[in-house]
Amino acid sequence: MSKRKTNLKRIQKKFMSSNWNKFVIAICVIGIFLTYAFFGRGFYTGLLTAIILTLVLFLIGWIIAYVMSKGKVNALKNVIVRQGDLESFEQEDFKEIAKSKAFYVGDEWLLWNQGKHYRVFNRDEIEDVVPLEGQREGNAFGQCGLVLKKLDKPMMLTYAVAPGNDCVNALRMWKKGYYDPNKKICPHCLGPNELNQTNCTYCGRPL
Repeated sequence: MSKRKTNLKRIQKKFMSSNWNKFVIAICVIGIFLTYAFFGRGFYTGLLTAIILTLVLFLIGWIIAYVMSKGKVNALKNVIVRQGDLESFEQEDFKEIAKSKAFYVGDEWLLWNQGKHYRVFNRDEIEDVVPLEGQREGNAFGQCGLVLKKLDKPMMLTYAVAPGNDCVNALRMWKKGYYDPNKKICPHCLGPNELNQTNCTYCGRPL
């Protein structure tokens, strides 16, 4: 029976892939240069020398990428431990919220990811979620602020704006403990509605 891959290991794999891709490009360029540099010693000798040196560089690059990704994951782990229980984070089944391509929620944890950047938040650490100025439905990206108990100012986070999906209110619903990804959230009263509804069942206002 295979061991379940934990959330931190998945994140480390993404870190590793991001770092490794940069090293591969540099190593390939160096490998071409080495092949040209040692070609004067004879075809087979020069080619063999270049291949060996390139393989050594690949090994060194992989080690560096692993150490860098491990360091980032350890820093993330320390944040998780400070906010709550590491085991509860590892057992979370994160789901994307409001087609944001950035926010992923579990039962107790919120995960934000943009490229190689990650932030984790325990539900108890979040006081509110607020929209920030400049957010418009027509934009490719929106911004919201997480109001945290230990910070004076909201933490600004970006996400992809999807038509018909209100990320801010969806996060507020999750904070209150009754977010349903199969429901449309009313921006006025935060009431959950069916996806095909145009007016809120609870307050009657347009969705």
